[in-house]
Amino acid sequence: MCNCVCVFSLWKAPPAPHDVTVLEKSSDTIRLQWTYVDVTAGVTFRILYRPQAAAAADDDVDDAIQWMQSAEITPANEYTLTGLQPLTVYQLCVVALIGSHQTPHSDVIVCQTDQLHASLGI
Repeated sequence: MCNCVCVFSLWKAPPAPHDVTVLEKSSDTIRLQWTYVDVTAGVTFRILYRPQAAAAADDDVDDAIQWMQSAEITPANEYTLTGLQPLTVYQLCVVALIGSHQTPHSDVIVCQTDQLHASLGI
């Protein structure tokens, strides 16, 4: 007879960020905001983005070759992507990072940067 105690822990994937919206944009930046309900210590975020022209037909976010990533964003719910190309349509989504785990991605949204305006010399 064994006097063993078995402990099972069912790991549940954390929820994905949601309600990703564009707050403002320019010719080379897009400022995003999102909602995340399970904000706990150690949660950071990352934005995945790519020009829509580079997108696969099925919009597979797991295709890491085509997606660029922002730096890890410490507890915050908004971030400005910089260094983007003018007049370019980007696909964007957000993931939360909790320790070594990554949440599913948010819904993918689309945003076009503005046209670059030449400065007027007088």
